[in-house]
Amino acid sequence: MNDLTTLLVLMQREHQRLSRASKLIDEGVDIQKYRSDWEANLGFPHRKRVLEACDAFIGSGDATDLLNLQIALERYTSSSWFHLKEFVGSPNAYLDDWGSVSKACKAEFKAKHEANKRMSVAERGALIRELLAKLKYSNEARLKRHRAFLKAEGAVVPVPSIIDTESARAAVYCYQFTQHPNNPCSG
Repeated sequence: MNDLTTLLVLMQREHQRLSRASKLIDEGVDIQKYRSDWEANLGFPHRKRVLEACDAFIGSGDATDLLNLQIALERYTSSSWFHLKEFVGSPNAYLDDWGSVSKACKAEFKAKHEANKRMSVAERGALIRELLAKLKYSNEARLKRHRAFLKAEGAVVPVPSIIDTESARAAVYCYQFTQHPNNPCSG
């Protein structure tokens, strides 16, 4: 089992948990409990938007803020997929026809990480953050190879301040130069 399949299983579980929470919020559950859980255990770095929307709803209790919170939860889910695809490309090889993680990947995950007991929400969040940090480091190394490749080919390397993050720059380079036969992005 590789890090990507582990991350996919963890991400799917996190998204299912958020989906259930979004439905329960409509029924008037204690939102403060969810907020503290999300702050401590959501794995992706864009959780700040969810927390801000949650704070706004806690402060006002307004139906508009409730809708904004539910939208923030949906955006977190879609942003997580985008974030993952930015680092590793399409995960479709590990998904079934319905876009869920395949049963084989889930079974491998359980055998490796949950042989004796199911991971807690906190353990899953920590593992997501750890795996994302590892992917980011790998992606930064790929970016350095791309820069060297571009310079060797005589290409003009874009000014780094134009694009905000290292990972976004790597994704742009990967996308632009995938057709070249000596492309280091393919390895």
